[in-house]
Amino acid sequence: MEREEITRIAGALDDTTIATIEGMNVLISTES
Repeated sequence: MEREEITRIAGALDDTTIATIEGMNVLISTES
């Protein structure tokens, strides 16, 4: 794999992780 490809995949994972954490935070704040 080329470095650019790894960076792109890591960036996509980052976005997914951030979106997941934000979604969980919304659920948590809605419950309380």
